[in-house]
Amino acid sequence: MRRRILLLFAMSIALTTVAQWHIIDMRHGLSESRIRKICQMHDGRIAIATTATIDIYDGTRFTSFKLLPEFAYPLSEYLGKRQLTCDEEGRIWLRNARTLYVVDTRAGKLVENVGKLMDELGIDNKTVAEWKQVHCPTTVMGISKVSAMLRDCYGGLWIGTEENGIYYSNIQREHQFNTSKDSFAYSPKPPIRSNRTSALASRYASMATNCSLETADGYAWLGTRNGLMVFDADDRHMVTIDSRQGFSTDNVQSLICDNKGDIWAATANGISRCHFNKRRDSLDITNFGEFDGLKLEGREFRACNIFGDSTGRIIVGFAGGSVSFMPDSVCAPCYIFHYPIAKTPDLPLGRIIIMVVAIMVCLTVVFITFIFRSRKYKIFYDKRDETPIMASDSTADILQASEETSADVEFLAKIEATVKSNISDENFSVQTLSEMMAMERTGLYRRVLSLTGKSPSEYIKDIRMEVATRLLRCSDLPIHTVAQRTGFSTTKYFSRVFKQSFNISPQEYRDNYPN
Repeated sequence: MRRRILLLFAMSIALTTVAQWHIIDMRHGLSESRIRKICQMHDGRIAIATTATIDIYDGTRFTSFKLLPEFAYPLSEYLGKRQLTCDEEGRIWLRNARTLYVVDTRAGKLVENVGKLMDELGIDNKTVAEWKQVHCPTTVMGISKVSAMLRDCYGGLWIGTEENGIYYSNIQREHQFNTSKDSFAYSPKPPIRSNRTSALASRYASMATNCSLETADGYAWLGTRNGLMVFDADDRHMVTIDSRQGFSTDNVQSLICDNKGDIWAATANGISRCHFNKRRDSLDITNFGEFDGLKLEGREFRACNIFGDSTGRIIVGFAGGSVSFMPDSVCAPCYIFHYPIAKTPDLPLGRIIIMVVAIMVCLTVVFITFIFRSRKYKIFYDKRDETPIMASDSTADILQASEETSADVEFLAKIEATVKSNISDENFSVQTLSEMMAMERTGLYRRVLSLTGKSPSEYIKDIRMEVATRLLRCSDLPIHTVAQRTGFSTTKYFSRVFKQSFNISPQEYRDNYPN
């Protein structure tokens, strides 16, 4: 006990001389300023018990759970004060005199039937009541009415008070970012840096793109007013990172890639690091703010004001100054958001063989059916573009030619109708289509690819081109109007895609195929 008091006294002297206290209260999102207990969860977040809530801090914002009476479980074996315990499964246990609350953070709610949970875990009231209790002095480092104290695993000190919120300090975090009143001394980077990012910006974030970036691994990044959009080498939209993943705001102002391939994003009033894991199926998002030395005094980072010098240092400009840091030195403790990226899973060899055999059987059935019904069809050519077209005595016969393929025909017809009904919407994407079809993006991708041999984005583009050729042949609409009606934001982008599809410009196509 004496050793503990001496250690606490020495720590108090050290911190009072060099530490800078940050006061965390209701202005930062804490539900109330009357703190009772603090503990750290296994994933690094901080759990805080107030008089009527349990708040969880992830380094950016608070999530609050109200302690409603109907969720209280009688704990007759315990008569002490509030105590917080966090288990490895993400549950928070709050004991108070004769009551017990449990918060399941993974489910995002209070546990309704605590007794059933305890039975499943094989614990009883006595076991819970005997869990370790944490006590702290009432006055620490000149701070009076102390109700809770925690030294987290990152070296940060949390001191909760009975009425004035939380005092927080971490010397390691305060000096990672150097904030200076010197203005940004470099030329702002252009928001759009290539034809590729220009096309992506026009398609996905028209009039909302603040900055862009392409990396050596083929990924493209768009910083927009609505978050950070990530695209793979095939221009597929993978994820959008925004305030739900911890960004201080959705407004992403600047982007830069460091020497290790990590992406640094400056939002309106924060800086975040985006790091792909080794398998590239997850983005790890780490956010930095005021506690890390970003002393912006309420000002915002400016768009495209970012620069990396020859030493690897990154400088970001804001209204009234600049912030500089070395990426390798930024190792401050912060909760990391692990944001999964959906990828098509690798299929085992046995399943691939079964699928190949099944496809061959289906193709054989379709071929035999076609041979027997071929007499019902006649081939004729459209005089306009000499495109071969199948004509049948009955449309219903075509749809019912094979019971095994009728569902696929109906599925593709529905997709085509959905795309055509939204053909003029330049923001219509594969994600939009999957939502309208009530399907997951991965499932839609697999089915369209298996039926057409094309990805959904290619299939949408082909439908746009089909409508465009019809408008060019059968109307006198200006080419820029045709581009708008088929969902292209600019005539230049429309002409480029058209020429890639047909090796001829829209005007040349119209001249060769007059009305």
